[in-house]
Amino acid sequence: MEISSIVILLTLPELVYSLGLPNQHQVACEHSLNNAIHLRCPCGKVLYVQAANYGRLDRKTCGYHDNEQCRATRAVDIVRNHCNGKPKCDVRAHNGVFGDPCRGVPKYLEVVYDCVSPGMRSAIVCENQKSNIRCLPGHKLTLLGVDYGRHDEITCPSPAMHNLTCHSNVAMKKLLHCNGKESCNLVAKNSVFGNPCMGTYKYMEVRYRCEKTKIIVCESHNSKYHECEFGGDFDTITLIQQKSQANCIHGLRFGINGNSVWVDQACYGTFRLSKTVCDND
Repeated sequence: MEISSIVILLTLPELVYSLGLPNQHQVACEHSLNNAIHLRCPCGKVLYVQAANYGRLDRKTCGYHDNEQCRATRAVDIVRNHCNGKPKCDVRAHNGVFGDPCRGVPKYLEVVYDCVSPGMRSAIVCENQKSNIRCLPGHKLTLLGVDYGRHDEITCPSPAMHNLTCHSNVAMKKLLHCNGKESCNLVAKNSVFGNPCMGTYKYMEVRYRCEKTKIIVCESHNSKYHECEFGGDFDTITLIQQKSQANCIHGLRFGINGNSVWVDQACYGTFRLSKTVCDND
């Protein structure tokens, strides 16, 4: 029997919201022949597990049963610890992995995940809760995406989950003040983001990186090629202020060459150098 006939692979509706690409959704049945999920990312990306459950949250998936409130309490932690940061990962839908949250009930493993760039971190805060994101001393926050709403049934579970296509249009704007800080407080409340779906219990997801940063000014004198040396190890450059009439175009009129910023063709600007800090740095 082909694996595809046993492992149910679904893509959530293409919800284009402030986090960018939609997450993916995969389900594996407990009693199938190959009772495992097989998470895979394309070259250069790694897995990020947003939510997971082992149990049963509806009556129809993997056979009929009227129990719709069966949850293994540590399912998301187990899957995250096993899969996050890897390019591929396999996890069995089995009591030996998660325990048995509801004896005699046919269960399934359900995972919501995405493929992201290495170094990305994430925080999820349930509605009316608070949290904090923090970088090591000398490193600063760079937000990659913010969402407030609901897109699945297994993140911050609640009886009030009527709308699964719910997101705030102003979420990213409300947290822009976190950029460039060493730490930032997060509050998931309607009073901050508005209420994009009345009657639905929501959550906030923040994706971010911790980066070492440095500001440098560099000028192409007399339209000639020029290098401005910097100390430290940086791999990304961003133009934050153009001081010249000539347009500063990345790769054409400015960039990084070893330990120097280079400028050419009359480009004169202020640049931010950065390097993503991974968890093991």
